[in-house]
Order: sequence, then C-alpha cells, then structure tokens
Amino acid sequence: MAGFALGQFAIFAALVSRMLTEFELQGFINRDVPGYFLKYWDMALTGLFYNAAIWMDKVVFWNTPESRAVLDWLRVNDLYESPVFFSYLTIVPGMAIFLLRVETAFHENYQQYFALVTGRGTLSQILARKVLLVESLRVNLRYLFVVQGTVTGLCLALAPTLVEKMELFPVQVTIFRLALVGAFLQALVSVVMVILFYFAQRMGVLITSAVYLVSMTVLSWLSADLGYQYYGYGYAVGNLITLCVAYQLMERSLSKLEYMTFSQEPV
Repeated sequence: MAGFALGQFAIFAALVSRMLTEFELQGFINRDVPGYFLKYWDMALTGLFYNAAIWMDKVVFWNTPESRAVLDWLRVNDLYESPVFFSYLTIVPGMAIFLLRVETAFHENYQQYFALVTGRGTLSQILARKVLLVESLRVNLRYLFVVQGTVTGLCLALAPTLVEKMELFPVQVTIFRLALVGAFLQALVSVVMVILFYFAQRMGVLITSAVYLVSMTVLSWLSADLGYQYYGYGYAVGNLITLCVAYQLMERSLSKLEYMTFSQEPV
C-alpha cells in the first residue's frame, strides 16, 4: 500500500507540475470557480453521478453479511471485490488503445471537420468530411472491441485457472466471469461518453450517468439481496443497460452531426 500511495503521489505531482507549466497560477484561490459550477451544473452532476455509479456496487456489498471491517470506518467484501478488482486489470489494453489510437484518430478527424465548418466549406465538403469522421470512428471502435473482446474472452475461458493462480476460492469463478463482462462493458461506456462529450452532448451524458447510477444501485442491491450465487450480475447488467443508452445517444449524434453543428455549436 505504501508503494501504491507513493506512485499515486508521484503521478499527482507530475500532473500538477504540468498543469502549472501550461497555465499561470493567478492567486491561490480563484473566486470565479464556484460560478462555473452554476454555469455548467450538468457537467458537475455528470461527474458526481458517474463516479458514484462506479463505486455504488462496492458500497452496496460493504453492507452485506459477508463483508468485514478493515478499520472502524472501512469495510471490504472479499468474495465480491477481489474478482472485480482483478477484472479491472484486464481492460488496460482496451483503455490504452482508446487513448493512443481511437481518441487520437477521432480528434484529428473532428478538427478537420470543424476546420471546414469554420473555414466556410461547402455543404458537400462538410458532408464528405462527416462520412470520413464517422467511418474512422466506427473502424477504430471496432478495432478496440475486437482487441479488448479477445482479451476478455481469453480470461473468460481461463477463469478457473486464473482464479486458482490469484488464490481465490472456486465459488468466485462465476463472479470473476461476470466481473470480466462488466468491466469490458464499463470500458465501452467510458469510451462512448467521451465521444458524446466531443459532440457537446452534455445533457445526453448527464442522462447516461444518471441511468448508470440508478441501474448500478438497484441491480447491485438486488444481486446482493439474492445471495452470493447472483453476485456480479448487477454489475454486468447495469453496465449493459448504460451502454445501450449511451450507444443510442451516440448513434443519434452521428446521424444528425451536421444539424447539431450549426444549431448547437458556437461556430
């Protein structure tokens, strides 16, 4: 834990240093900050709902009979949380691909699309660039899906062996498999939400994060209440429901991109 804390502090220090290099510090306290929470209240709520949703299943399972107290104020449910933790490690390839390939390529095409808009390109040029933007996004999302799906699929097939190597109990194999599916879907949810932010669909992302919080809360509580045989189902199904909502919003944004460009975006 000391090494983890030290690593987190090093990352935090590096990011703060980079931020201060890019943006000049003008006083320790900026009184304008609270005003932006009022101006962009939807983004503030999105962040709150999304992060609460990520933690909600853990909070629910901290209050089950199988949980134990680590400290007076800290509890843990080893039966549920250990498989979920290891499942998170399996989505590192997918998130790396998104950061290094999907988002990079999308951002470049996105900039070129808006360069035509702000540069007074013709409608045919804008529509042609939109087609390239959408096609590039679909190709890269398909690549991410295949690579991460392969990693998740291999882990699903090798779940009994992996559970044994991780020194978990055989009863946790099913939980681990459900957590693998849930983590895969959670990674896709994060990716689609970022794409929606690019399209300035703040209300759509807020709706997605609200659905995420409600579904994770209700389904996690239900799976915990039904017993350990159902552990993990709430996590997987909650992410599936959220992904369906987010994907539909993304598809609608892609189909109406040129309309949204001129009706919503400041150009």
